[in-house]
Formats: sequence, structure tokens, C-alpha cells
Amino acid sequence: VTAPAEYDYQGGSNSYTVKSCATVSGGGVDKVVPIPWEVEFSEDGIVWNKNKPAWLTAFTENEAGGTSAASYTATVAPQVNSTPDNHTIALQAAAQKTNWNLSNSTGADEVQNTANCYLVNAPGTYRLPLVYGNAIKNGAANTAAYTSAASGNNVLTTFINHLGNGITDPYIYNNANCTPDNCTLVWQDEPNLVTNVALSSDRHFLEFTVNQSTIRQGNAVVAVRDASNTVLWSWHIWVTDYVPGTKDKTITNHQDKQYTIMPYALGWCDEKEEIYAERTVQIRFKQRPTAGYTSAEMKTFTLKQKAHTIIEIGNNTFYQWGRKDPFVGGIKINTNKTWYDADGNRNVYQNPATEKFSADNACIVSGIQKPGVYCTNSYMDARYLNLWSADNDVTTHNDNIVVKTIYDPCPVGYKLPPSNGFTGFTTTGTNAGEVNKKGAWNEGWNLYCGKNMTGDTVFFPASGYRLYDSGGVWREGQYGVYWSAVPLRKEDGCAMILFPSYVYPISPYGQHYYYRGRGFSVWPFQE
Repeated sequence: VTAPAEYDYQGGSNSYTVKSCATVSGGGVDKVVPIPWEVEFSEDGIVWNKNKPAWLTAFTENEAGGTSAASYTATVAPQVNSTPDNHTIALQAAAQKTNWNLSNSTGADEVQNTANCYLVNAPGTYRLPLVYGNAIKNGAANTAAYTSAASGNNVLTTFINHLGNGITDPYIYNNANCTPDNCTLVWQDEPNLVTNVALSSDRHFLEFTVNQSTIRQGNAVVAVRDASNTVLWSWHIWVTDYVPGTKDKTITNHQDKQYTIMPYALGWCDEKEEIYAERTVQIRFKQRPTAGYTSAEMKTFTLKQKAHTIIEIGNNTFYQWGRKDPFVGGIKINTNKTWYDADGNRNVYQNPATEKFSADNACIVSGIQKPGVYCTNSYMDARYLNLWSADNDVTTHNDNIVVKTIYDPCPVGYKLPPSNGFTGFTTTGTNAGEVNKKGAWNEGWNLYCGKNMTGDTVFFPASGYRLYDSGGVWREGQYGVYWSAVPLRKEDGCAMILFPSYVYPISPYGQHYYYRGRGFSVWPFQE
């Protein structure tokens, strides 16, 4: 008997071999003959019986034997996390949804408000309309999201789709040569979080399931494709027990403008600890006495599923400036959060695929067609000033109204912040001011919502960022970087940086730390 290899906490199948025979003598002749065998189990080494543990889901318990080793398969179930997670408990306990339309606050069929990101707060079956970003608002075409009132060489006047053509209608299938054929998962950061991704029978919705047994905080990207499997558009599904508006904060910037913001970065998942205990079972193989052979042999091995502990710090998704699709977060320096591709393959600490997209419109087209591919062109499109604010044509820091576009990654009711959005987080509104903080640095700052150390606080974590040249993660608990809707120039975006010794609420011109190709966090502001 040879034992199967040890199992990890995720379970699975391994092989073992059994050879059961004996040499018997008769009439002056020795002969090797098969001897039947059977097994019994013990989880304590004392009590043995025929009952295998429930977690050993498949095991051959008897056979006729043979004169050569035969191979069999032992299958072990995934171990169960013994550490309760309050967020998972809340999500599992939420009332299940059925065929819930995410663009409608009641889940009804009518399309009300659309976005590139939809929040899921409960298990169930869901659908989302095949609409370009936020191109439907209050049930009508939101043309302001895909046409600009500004002009000039650095303004995209009509926003483009996956073909590079100007968008003529909010509904993808009403645009020329845009025929949905199928839907797919692109990636997700929890196993089996989003399943059964499919195109609806009328080809107007993307449908998917979030099962009660696998729901937890996490993120997924899903896409609709044409018959050649070219992506027409894609959406971010953020599974969270946060309900928009329930914990939002109102901040005052240095210019005395008030903004209501989410309490979390987009795609936020709280810190978690998972403990998977070791479990073992001893398996004893016994030959059955047969005619002419009564001294049956016994062999024992121990089948083992190893202990495992996962401690994952809080994390959020990353975004390249001007793009709508998220990339998986980081959990420590040079380390990606584990993610899973469309085939369910587990990618441990692996970077997303990368490609150097061309500039201008070609960059936008490539980003739409390849939502899971990280662009290593540091300047990205290197042209447009209005990809996240439709009417913007400036590179100065300001409080101008941000007109949410179809490339904005925020959910319904939220948008990227103006470039002055974070100025209240220092006492002077500049990079030279004292941090408007409460308490000590804790891989992030608790920043006051009011000016000069007043009001409530909101925690901005040092979630790290992605490198523009490799797509790799830089996270050491030292940097948090948050995009604004307005760029610093055509090659760079504006962002707030927080660090243990300072906060830079505005982006100093000429510092290429703000390359559009970097993957920074997004903090949604209410529309």
C-alpha cells in the first residue's frame, strides 16, 4: 500500500495504490494469487470501524486484490474556516434576490440608472442591462455621459466604444456592429464568488449568480462579447455588506466646498483571518482470509489534510487613469491578492496580463476590449483631459462640477472626485500643510472630515498601488494614492498621496509619480 500525498486546506483528489496477493502452495507448486481486501477507519487511533469521515468524500473501501499494484483515488472536501467573519455572516443572512435587475432600485425589469460598477449585498440571481456605463439616468438616455460640451484637440467630444466608433445609443446592441453573443467572467478575487455568467435569452442583459455558500466580500469583472469573443463592454461586481448611503461621510475641503463621500475605497474588502485546522484519518487495509490462506496481512497509512492560516489585510481594487475596469488589489509589497480567472484557475500572487497599448483612441479601444489586461504604456492615451469628467478641458486644481462619464468606474450615484476634493486633509490645503488627522499612522490615516481637526473622521488606508511598467503591486503599508477626475496634464492624472509623514492633497506639476499608467485607488464622491 502506498499513501496519497498530503492535501492542502482546499481539498482535492490524490492517488494511492494497493497490491494484495499471496503465495500459496499446493501439489508441490507455489502460486501467487490475488487476495481480496477491505478497509476500516479511525480518527483517534483507538476506535476502528467501517465509517469513513464525511470529509473523505471518495475512497475505495474494498476490492478483489491483484498481483500488481492498482491505483485508486481518494478525494477530500475543502476544510471549513473555523474563524467567523461578520461580513460573510451578514451577506449569507441577507434575503436572497431572484432575477434582480441591478439598474433598478427595486430589482424590477425597467432600466433606471446604470453604471460600470454594481454592488451586490445578498446572495441570489442578478442581471444588469447591456448599457455603456452610466449612459442611462432616471430611465432616459444620459447623453452628457458620452458627449462633451467642451472642444479642442485634447477633448474627446463623442466617447467611443470597443470598435473606436462614436457611441450613438446607450444600449450596446443599438450601436452599429455591436451584437452581443455571449457573456463571461474575466476575473474574481474570491473562489466561485460570481458564477453562471450568461447572456439573457433576449440578449439585452448579462446574468449571473452569487451563491449563499460562497458569498463574501470580493470583486469580479464580467463582460459581454460578440460572436468572435471580442469584449464589447465589461462591468465590476463589488460584493459587500456596505449599502451605499448608510455610512457615507460629508467632508469640507480647504475651499469650504462640502462633498459627501463613501466610507471606503472602491472595491474595498476588510481584513480577514481564516484558520483551517489539520485533520487526519488512519486507514487500515486488511486482507480477507480465503480458502488456503488464513494469515491475512494488514497495512495502515494516515491520510492528512494540512492546517493552514490566511491573514489578509484590508485591500481595494486599483485603476489606471481614464479606464473603467478594476485590477485586483495588493496585500503586501510585491504581492497581489489571490485571484481566479474565467476557468477557475487560482492565481496566487500573480500579476495580471500586461500589454503596451498604443496611445490616443487606440488605447481606449484596447482597454475596452481587454478589461483584464494592464496597460504598460505609462502615459496611457496621452491625450484626453475629459475621460473621467466629460466637459473638462483644464489641468488646474479646481472644484468644477465633475460630469460623470461612461468610463467612470464608480457605482450608481457616485463619481470620481474633483481635483480639489481632498484639500481639506491638510490644514493649509496644500502639500506643505499639517495632516488634518486624528491619532497615529496605522497603515493609513484617520482624517478629519471637517477643517482644522474638527468633525467626524474617515480612514484612508495605505493600500499601495500598481507599477506602470510591469503591472506589479507596490504595497508596504506606506503609500495610499487616490485618483481625481481631472488630470495633471495629458500624460498624468491628479491624485492625493498619503504617507506616514505627510499628505499631498494636490499633485505637484512635473512629478511623474502621477503617470496615468499607474494603478491607484478610487474614492467615490456622491453625485
